[in-house]
Amino acid sequence: MLEIKITSNKSATVNTFADFFSILIDLDRRGLQIKGNTTYSQEDNQLTAHLTLDIPNAQIATFIPDWNKVNQALISGKMDKEEYDMWLENTLKLFNVPIDEYI
Repeated sequence: MLEIKITSNKSATVNTFADFFSILIDLDRRGLQIKGNTTYSQEDNQLTAHLTLDIPNAQIATFIPDWNKVNQALISGKMDKEEYDMWLENTLKLFNVPIDEYI
């Protein structure tokens, strides 16, 4: 009627560790098993967490190594910010499929 277009933010806002943990819990409940361990260094007063996602789909599992390569290319100057943003936008469009269809 009024031709008003409403767009929603596609990214989850993570402002607190509770927000982050909620995302992990949701993924775990959907069947993406999350394993992890933590270590604490008294000398550095630093807690380090290592998380592992059990992703049963090879195509989805390629995202992290590819993302790491692109981040390194950006940091090293082999890729500029515009190329990085374009890669990220195209990749996120490729994976814009409900999680339940991949589990």
